[in-house]
Amino acid sequence: MNLKYLRMIGICILRKYKVFLKRLLTFFNSKFNSYFITKFTFFFFG
Repeated sequence: MNLKYLRMIGICILRKYKVFLKRLLTFFNSKFNSYFITKFTFFFFG
């Protein structure tokens, strides 16, 4: 499994849950936003 394939999956997931993620991010304040974005990114791509 190469990185291109993983990126495609990640993009599909992000597109599917874009609305949900936007609601989730607006729910938290800016401090938590940066923290969760970092953790979320490293969880999927790190």
